[in-house]
Amino acid sequence: MSEAKIFQFRRATIKISSVLYDALPGKIGYIRLHQFGGSSAEEFTEALDELEKKGIEGLIIDFRNNPGGYLPVAEKIADLFVRGKLPIVTQKGLKEDGDPERSTYPTEKARTGYPIVCLVNEYSASASEVVSGCLQDYARATLVGRRTYGKGSVQRLIGVDSEKGSTLKITVQYWYLPLGRCINTIRDKKGLVRKKGGVEPDIEVKQELLPLWRLEERRALRDSEALLEYTENHLEALRPIAVLGDRGDASRYPELEKTISSLNTRGTEADVRQVIGGILRRKLEDERGRQFAYDLQEDIQLQQGILNLLESMSKKPAEIAEYSWIKPLPAPGKKEEK
Repeated sequence: MSEAKIFQFRRATIKISSVLYDALPGKIGYIRLHQFGGSSAEEFTEALDELEKKGIEGLIIDFRNNPGGYLPVAEKIADLFVRGKLPIVTQKGLKEDGDPERSTYPTEKARTGYPIVCLVNEYSASASEVVSGCLQDYARATLVGRRTYGKGSVQRLIGVDSEKGSTLKITVQYWYLPLGRCINTIRDKKGLVRKKGGVEPDIEVKQELLPLWRLEERRALRDSEALLEYTENHLEALRPIAVLGDRGDASRYPELEKTISSLNTRGTEADVRQVIGGILRRKLEDERGRQFAYDLQEDIQLQQGILNLLESMSKKPAEIAEYSWIKPLPAPGKKEEK
């Protein structure tokens, strides 16, 4: 049993970065953007500069579960990668007699030396749809994942009751991508969808949904003293799987069968391995002083994004040990070439 430790804390403002990044094997850069906050463009550019210094030959930008944020920030990030005469994004109403149209154009300072894959899903919204959709329209990036949420509107607040502070929010304009697609889902007066918005990926990849009982078993296993002790006892042997996962190889876990047999769980071997990996990553994050940017082991969308990017880089996954275990999805998931 560990001895009790005393910690002293000082109240202070904690700034949480909106960007996580890292270099993957095969000279691939990875940047995950959680939101488009006030400093996100600067944080994103700094991460990109660091990755380019490492000589990346391909880039993955992860917009999954990104709810959006400031439009000017999205415009700055998109401007890092595109050049041409098409607008990055245009704001305009459905009727010509509304507010004046506004478009933002590239500054011709794009970084064009490597292919890009953007990861998106049904929770990628607003500003994340602007950037991913812009890169798609400019043929600058391949989008992998699920169709995005479909939210891109300019809204105005109008006071209704000054005494009660009531306000009415009215949509006055929508956001349009370079080739004229409207990001926002358009509804009629009855609230029915008239025109579906969002950005459709080039390669559709559904992330596996686990049954509820397995999720519950994993949740219970995370608090298991036996697995906490197991990870501590085999820390050095397990350390190599922290970054890129176990490659589907259960033999990389010492005495795994014996450990599973001692657990009172309905969970599968894969569930136990996933939980051990999570415990390991949290422990090593404390050592390294920062979060891991990605978790490749069960992230099918990231796996397929890597395979697509390697193809664009003229590299074979089978020749890179860290990716040789990843299986490509069936061809029907890919849209036909335009």
